[in-house]
Amino acid sequence: MSIHTRPIPSRARVGAKPPRGSVSAALAALDRAPSDPAALRAFVATLAKADMERARSARFEAALARALAEPSVCNLTIQSFASAYLAGRFMAAADKADGKVDVPPGLLNLTIAHLYHRLNVSLALEPFLIAFRRDLLEAARDGRAVSAQQIALAEALARHSFTCEYIWLEAEAETAALETVQHQVETAIAQGADVPALPLFVLGAYRPLDRIPALRAWVALQAAQGLERLDPTLRLLVFDRLQEEALIPRIETLTAIEDATSAAVQAQYEENPYPRWRHLGRRTPVDFKTYLSRELALAPALTASAPAQARVLVAGCGTGQHPISLALSLTGATVLAIDLSRASLAYASREARARGVENLGFAHADILKLDGLEDAFELIEAMGVLHHMRDPEAGLAVLVKALRPGGFLRLGLYSRLARRAVIAMRSRIATVGYRPDLEGMRAFRRDFFLDRLYAEAPELCSFRDFYATSELRDLIFHVQERDYTTSELAEMLDRNGLEFLGFSGLDADIMQRYRAETPDDPTGTDLAAWGRFEDRHPETFRGMYRLSCRKAAPSAVSPA
Repeated sequence: MSIHTRPIPSRARVGAKPPRGSVSAALAALDRAPSDPAALRAFVATLAKADMERARSARFEAALARALAEPSVCNLTIQSFASAYLAGRFMAAADKADGKVDVPPGLLNLTIAHLYHRLNVSLALEPFLIAFRRDLLEAARDGRAVSAQQIALAEALARHSFTCEYIWLEAEAETAALETVQHQVETAIAQGADVPALPLFVLGAYRPLDRIPALRAWVALQAAQGLERLDPTLRLLVFDRLQEEALIPRIETLTAIEDATSAAVQAQYEENPYPRWRHLGRRTPVDFKTYLSRELALAPALTASAPAQARVLVAGCGTGQHPISLALSLTGATVLAIDLSRASLAYASREARARGVENLGFAHADILKLDGLEDAFELIEAMGVLHHMRDPEAGLAVLVKALRPGGFLRLGLYSRLARRAVIAMRSRIATVGYRPDLEGMRAFRRDFFLDRLYAEAPELCSFRDFYATSELRDLIFHVQERDYTTSELAEMLDRNGLEFLGFSGLDADIMQRYRAETPDDPTGTDLAAWGRFEDRHPETFRGMYRLSCRKAAPSAVSPA
């Protein structure tokens, strides 16, 4: 297959080559068990050290395609590697062919696997994928015959467009051609004829199929005749969305949403439920004490008094990826997950049902209104939530009340230092006046892609959030956001009677460097020392501060 693409921006980076790892050993294990999930996960674990040029082979690409399709493989690791790998291959091909790219069948198969199962997170790869989509649109419009592989690519593009939420730019000529393609699909449905695959999937690569009335009714009719007969892509793009619409009125209401800022944040996530996800990394189920050690990075001495079973609150659960993973990972626990957005909760509820999660409930609620839950939970997790409130500390105070004495709290809050580029770009967006809707975000990405904004924050395109609508809106278009320094965190925890137990979720090399540079804080619980470390290494908390805390237990009172 050949495509023509315009030049790649000169500053778009594929990514540095890490040193060679144990890819050969992992491939040998896969030769013995090609579809074994554990072997595929072990293969993915080697990618961080893989030299992309030296690893390149048909055998390696086949293994990578199988790993992309494995649901238990971590999204972040493999989609970052696959995006960079494909970008490098396509850019090399374009350089050799003066803009014309001849794609070998094996590489096209890997591209299909990547788009079918994951999200592209490479600015350099995106124009090639947009060119693929455009060429397939023209073929569908003109009624040209295409290969089975090209139809598979169109299907993969449709699934990817669902995942990235149609954030790619669309030219006027494409919009006009799409009207013809949509007419082909709707005419076939109206006549009771077979719907041609290429126009159907091309349409799905540009538009949400669940918003087209004829397709909604057509898919609902097929589903009524047996879900097992429904095409998996139509299930993802249409039927699952119909299920979510049916679930919305059945979601339990725990509190009213009365705060003006809470209502504004709710409106954002009703429009763009965050994030769209399909894969869930596999974690071995453990008891509560082991979970605290594994996920909150707590020493055994800190968890000795923890109960065997726990009541857990996930405050601000979004579309459910975190609470579902938590509920599946934690034996003997009951989990309540709340959120402002009914659309997000419906997505979460559908995913939980599909995965058979029984120890997890969802409710519509505002943290600020959680009255009557004093001392109710052994663990509360609020990751990336409080910093979207008008008064984050008021929300924290409510959560502390809901936590039993001696209970544990896990917080995720933005770092002011690590998010300098994001903060600067939020200011730029406000100055220019980009709207926080799909067209506004497309316009922003167009200007960024054309280098008009790249120079101001080149690291922005290294955020996964740059590549999907709801995530980009959450990253730089959010209606409400604040950030912190470690000294501000220390003061806030102290005011609310919380003991800082350390950070979780940090890479082992960061912890090793911290201990080497800060030998007088072996437990990693000195926020002032962490502040000095962050000053030296500003990217440390690029995602968030992930704080593990404990609510003070009541002091023992001696008998009179």
